[in-house]
Amino acid sequence: MKLYQLIYLILFSLLSFGQNQQKTDSLKVNALKLKAESFLPINKDSSFYYYNKIVSYSNSKKYKKGSFIGYDLIANLYYKSNEYEAALTNAKKSYILAKQLKNKKLQGQSENLLAFINFRLN
Repeated sequence: MKLYQLIYLILFSLLSFGQNQQKTDSLKVNALKLKAESFLPINKDSSFYYYNKIVSYSNSKKYKKGSFIGYDLIANLYYKSNEYEAALTNAKKSYILAKQLKNKKLQGQSENLLAFINFRLN
């Protein structure tokens, strides 16, 4: 009986350390994103604050997809606020991250936003 308990404890302890860290990072980013989006109709400054928290958290954890999400959301918010220079700066950062991630869907999303911003600037 004690042998089974010992084997169970060893297996359980090994499984508890093998959790995926990226899932935790993405959950935190999604929570910050939801919080920011809840402030959009009320106060855009609060949305900027939480979007920037996404970027800083993701950069500290070296979670590139999270950084992409943050920069992309910031660029979109600047674009919708008619602040095209700031939108362009953040959209370029998101595009660079999308290329580093080698994710065609994210690259297309960034290219689309860059096209809209450049259209407004020219």
